Amino acid sequence: MERISDNALIDVFGKECHRKELSPHTIESYISSMNLFSQFLQKRKYTLLSVDNEIFSEYISYLQDNEIVQKTIKNRFSAFSLFYSYL
Repeated sequence: MERISDNALIDVFGKECHRKELSPHTIESYISSMNLFSQFLQKRKYTLLSVDNEIFSEYISYLQDNEIVQKTIKNRFSAFSLFYSYL
């Protein structure tokens, strides 16, 4: 069985966001959040389909260590919530 790439998943997610009639700014923000998270995962040999709570905790620490403000972190996790509920 062929594994679907993170990029393909993000593309399908973007189409779902359009279908849900989210604002263009929200869609752009969510897609950006998913791409950044995917890059983080790839460096650790994970994919969007192989994450667990430990990885999310690691990502929060990574964002905080890079001085990302709490509001941005919450926005990123809103994207993750919609993405994973869509799956």
